Amino acid sequence: MWTRRAPRYSRRRFLQQASVAGAAIGLGPLLKACGLGATDKPIAGRMLGPDTASGHLLRGGKLPTPSQWTTQDAIVVGGGIAGLATARRLRSLGRSHCVLELEAEAGGNARAGYNAHTAYAWGAHYLPLPNPETTEVRELLEEMGLITGYTGGLPVYDERALVHAPEERLFYRGVWQRGLIPSRGLPARAQAEFERFFAETARHRDAVDAQGRPHFALPLDRSAPGSPRELDSLSLADYLLREGYQSTELHGYLDYCTRDDYGLGLGNTSAWAGLHYFAARRGLAANAEPNSELTWPMGNAYLARYLAQQARAQLRLRRLVHRIQRSPQGWEVWAYDLDRKQSEGYHCQQLYYASPLHTLPYVYADPPELPELLHTPWLVAQLHLRPEINPLPGYGQPLSWDNVNYGGQGLGYVVANHQQLRGHPGPLTLTYYRPLTHMPPAEARRWAQRRSHAQWVQEVLADLAGPHPALRSQLHSLDCWLWGHGMVGPRPGYLWGTERARLQEDQGGGLHLVHTDVSGISLFEEAYCRGLSVS
Repeated sequence: MWTRRAPRYSRRRFLQQASVAGAAIGLGPLLKACGLGATDKPIAGRMLGPDTASGHLLRGGKLPTPSQWTTQDAIVVGGGIAGLATARRLRSLGRSHCVLELEAEAGGNARAGYNAHTAYAWGAHYLPLPNPETTEVRELLEEMGLITGYTGGLPVYDERALVHAPEERLFYRGVWQRGLIPSRGLPARAQAEFERFFAETARHRDAVDAQGRPHFALPLDRSAPGSPRELDSLSLADYLLREGYQSTELHGYLDYCTRDDYGLGLGNTSAWAGLHYFAARRGLAANAEPNSELTWPMGNAYLARYLAQQARAQLRLRRLVHRIQRSPQGWEVWAYDLDRKQSEGYHCQQLYYASPLHTLPYVYADPPELPELLHTPWLVAQLHLRPEINPLPGYGQPLSWDNVNYGGQGLGYVVANHQQLRGHPGPLTLTYYRPLTHMPPAEARRWAQRRSHAQWVQEVLADLAGPHPALRSQLHSLDCWLWGHGMVGPRPGYLWGTERARLQEDQGGGLHLVHTDVSGISLFEEAYCRGLSVS
């Protein structure tokens, strides 16, 4: 989740299919192997997450009617990136508006936390260099001072925001290796299939139509009509078999990529989306490698907080929207103030729904027909190491920004301290990501919500036991954040079918759906550009 990487052959993740199959293996042998017995001292930490308790008040249906009313030109429901971008657009149009956000902080999944030594991301943690067609994002980066000028027509980025070296490593066959594809031990047949697959995605990356529009673009709706959209009807797994890609290593690597970017396994991801992962990145810079990344200790909360600061006069935090309905003025919106325990009413002509679409039927009695959307739950954990553990022991490639364990159930970990100019000042904080793809999303949500903090500690330590067998003794504390509904996953048939096209239309009377559920992929570029496109 939120860990999309640049499509460079030497820098891509590489994991076998066992990364998913291993999720079904019992924890007992692994826990024993890494010394996690019943007598071990508990690891301190917290269970955190979005305010699901307040959100579940919608199911009760007994919240009070509004005691006061306000009239605005527009109301934005949801203060994630799409909602904040919508507010930015409304301000530029001079239209009065409010943004109603359930949480105590805007930003959606671009959230962050702090300890005494560093900030760290609870969700989205970096932004690839924007493509030429993604002009809105490039303009935002200029405004924020992250693009400091241009040389030879290419942007110059603030060096402090470009990912610092060493960037990434892979724990493979007992040794940390540079990059995320094994540098040794890869069978010749697998090597040939990797080369063929990356040659194929390079052709897709460079393909344009007669008007110069890329076949695979960001936002994806800017992709040329000549793009092979028929591949959306296939899963990536079926596409690979059709094209004769048979190596376990390539299948496992691409399964890792789709879990990483979409929270879906190889068999549940649209083939078009699987190719888009690689073919839609063409970001260039005068002072960085192609398709490099921008990141901060707090991750994309750095971007979200800039947008939220701009919208501070319009933001209404801790507001649970519990009814929307048509009115003579256009729309009525009822929002429950969770702090004052009373409801506020808003009249508006235009209503922009920037919350996940599965919430819409709870607040609107006449919602449009909604398609089945896949939202995998995710665990994000912050491993706070003891001060003397610096650097984290290991063999081979030194501690890097992104660190992946071959065959792991999770996606590895990012070092939150990595971008600090002093290098890796202790104590270290490691941000661990794991999409819960080992069972269907609804079942995985129930399973995850039943687990205690101690059980999650065991899950994380067991997953990292190979590269870090002594990790338990090196921890000061471990905090967990459970995202019950992660980002939308591009299941086969959704991106270029009729369902998504229908959601992009005005839903009648000025109701607009602007959440990335409508995009089908959850990326900063998608959310930001979708919000800015409103009128």
